[in-house]
Amino acid sequence: MFDATNLRREWASATVAAKCPELLIHDLRRSGARNLVNAGVPETVAMKIGGWKTRSVFIRYAIVATKDIQNAMNALEKNDGTLMEPDAKLAQR
Repeated sequence: MFDATNLRREWASATVAAKCPELLIHDLRRSGARNLVNAGVPETVAMKIGGWKTRSVFIRYAIVATKDIQNAMNALEKNDGTLMEPDAKLAQR
């Protein structure tokens, strides 16, 4: 059982047993932040769930994977390469 007195020892044992000895507890927080963002959860809600008090710290955890960038570029291609619709007022100038 994890508690404040044995967390490090138990975590080390658990990661070795899972054949992931390099896994850090903070890796789980990073995955959690990324999964919440990818699920469309608003940042403020994700921050509350993960206990991040400032956006700057949350951004450190909400990692962007190469696959995320690839997915964004694929979505852009499906939209004929258009990032946004031109503003009608700007187009009239």
